[in-house]
Amino acid sequence: MKIASKFRLFWVIPVFSFQMAVCQDSTITINLSEINVSAFRSQLSNPETPASIHSISAQNLKNRIFRTLPEFFDNNGTFWLQKTNHGGGSLFLRGLTGNQTLTLVDGIRLNNSTFRYGPNQYLNTINPFMVSHMEVLSGGGSVQYGSDAIGGLLQIFTHDPNFEKKVDFLANTRYGSQNMEKSINSSLSISHKNLGLLVAGSFRDFGDWVGGKGIGIQTPSGYKEYAYDIKGVWKLRPKTSLIMAHQKVRQNHVPVYHKVKLEDFKINEMTFQIRNLSYLKVENEEKSLWLKKQSLTLSFQDNPEERTLQKNNSAMIRTENDRIKTLGFSLNNVSIPYKFWTINTGYEIYKDQVNSTRIDETAGVATPKRGLYPDNSEYLNQSLFNLHQFQIQDIFLNLGLRYNTIQLDIPDENLGNSRMDYQAFVYNAGLLKKINKRWAVYGSFNSAFRAPNIDDLGTLGIVDFRYEIPSGSLKPEFARQLEFGLKYYSEIHNMQFSVYQNNLTDLITREKLEGQKVENYQVYAKMNTGKALIRGLEYTSKTIISDKITLQTGLCYTYGQDQTKHEPLRRIPPVFGNMNLRYAGNNWYIQPALAFAGNQKRLAAGDIADNRIGPEGTQGFVVINFQTGYNYKDIGLDISANNLGNVAYKTHGSGIYQVGRSMWASLSIKL
Repeated sequence: MKIASKFRLFWVIPVFSFQMAVCQDSTITINLSEINVSAFRSQLSNPETPASIHSISAQNLKNRIFRTLPEFFDNNGTFWLQKTNHGGGSLFLRGLTGNQTLTLVDGIRLNNSTFRYGPNQYLNTINPFMVSHMEVLSGGGSVQYGSDAIGGLLQIFTHDPNFEKKVDFLANTRYGSQNMEKSINSSLSISHKNLGLLVAGSFRDFGDWVGGKGIGIQTPSGYKEYAYDIKGVWKLRPKTSLIMAHQKVRQNHVPVYHKVKLEDFKINEMTFQIRNLSYLKVENEEKSLWLKKQSLTLSFQDNPEERTLQKNNSAMIRTENDRIKTLGFSLNNVSIPYKFWTINTGYEIYKDQVNSTRIDETAGVATPKRGLYPDNSEYLNQSLFNLHQFQIQDIFLNLGLRYNTIQLDIPDENLGNSRMDYQAFVYNAGLLKKINKRWAVYGSFNSAFRAPNIDDLGTLGIVDFRYEIPSGSLKPEFARQLEFGLKYYSEIHNMQFSVYQNNLTDLITREKLEGQKVENYQVYAKMNTGKALIRGLEYTSKTIISDKITLQTGLCYTYGQDQTKHEPLRRIPPVFGNMNLRYAGNNWYIQPALAFAGNQKRLAAGDIADNRIGPEGTQGFVVINFQTGYNYKDIGLDISANNLGNVAYKTHGSGIYQVGRSMWASLSIKL
């Protein structure tokens, strides 16, 4: 592993230990020692949790201007973001992404049975204006949340009504230079005694993305979006709440830029992509030791999307339409039989109904064809889990297990009607030992899995740069991860350092079928190809240098190897990191930041064949950004200057260049 000398200062960053109180002013409120997480389905303090967890607070979100939710994770030194197009963005956790990582919204699975292997666009369908806070668990999370959480999981929590004010109104508007963004968002919270209602809506117009030096305007890449959210909370009694919510995001005419640029398409776009989520949740707390806290959630998701494709010099227009409806139910109970022992037990079930159609139209004549997925497919996901947390003086022990069953019914015109059943039993164990009040060491082992879904077993059509055909039989992917880490927490400094190795078996990948082509595309099929490993290290720190200055740093290194093919694993990010310095006055702040990534020349055969990467790999970069803001009473103005050096760069695996020198301005008014 080589990295330019200019990056060496990030390898070793000392732990600062100043003797001062927690800083607090009208702009920031920071207490680095109080970070609570829920990645283990119960409130735990990060310094006492044997895992690598990152809590992203409302203040963290406010401290940065970002266009979409995926772009919050861009250039932050801890997470890697791949952007296939301007309307997408896929988060990498420990070298994995797509259907090998899990995303939850208010505790409900966003992942469904058509989530693709590799990068996808679904994180971009979450309205960033409605996000209250987030939590990221790096490493397996299948014991807690089931299939897909091999690389880790992202939890997203949305805003609640404000019970501290009877009426609370907030309006935001944002503009990006060269018309790259024009957005407006507003929210209204009304509360009376035990009832609260929050209504929010936004409209966003994204122009074509402008790259760095020599790249310029990347056409077509812009699109439009609208979203609205409604959430009501009824406090039936002091410790019992009924929550009802509906979320909707619609994005129209979202181009897949690299398809048009590199693959001879006249049109290649998401005509629309829509996310609907409705849920009813009951949360309750009792005095009983064995029935201490309960939560029950009923959810329904309706996620349609339509794709339009037309090649240059072709009269045929292809329209593909998919619709996935998901019913969900979860029941969770927390028991605390003794002060040192917490038990979390639950049951979950999700059922998908997948409808998929395709129409090829030439000269006004429409011909129905088989859709990307088998129409009327069903996917049933059920599981039981049991988690334990023990605290014995300065030792913290976490143990857990989950039993999961998956059933697929696929009525395929080529393969016939088929039913497939899968079972998985996964478990984990983690031990943390406090050395003193500030330092702790931990070790953990967890197993995780991903069951084959309808995308794996039933896809027929053009995917990325290949033509994929259905697979008749697949086994679940399994992962076994060993991790060791060091944590430091005080009132003015926190630090997390971890090293890990993740061993994957029965990994599902697309394999080339030699000599077979359809529509000039090489034919591929999904197969369980064997074994792989991913190992790496992660470092993050945050330090209050003075009562006005805060420093954040991050560094990540990932190594992946396909042990069956004896070649690198696909899409592994290069070494990357960042440094972020924030100086905050009473009503203003300035925030310079530096982000970097090394070259990625270590490529799999699939990377070399991928027109977004190619045989030369991806060049490294150093980018400098700057943000400042000023608050006057209830009015806030934030300005961000991005990529001051106008560097032309892509993150590894991306189909579009990152933004060049540009400015964003955000104005907010609170009444």
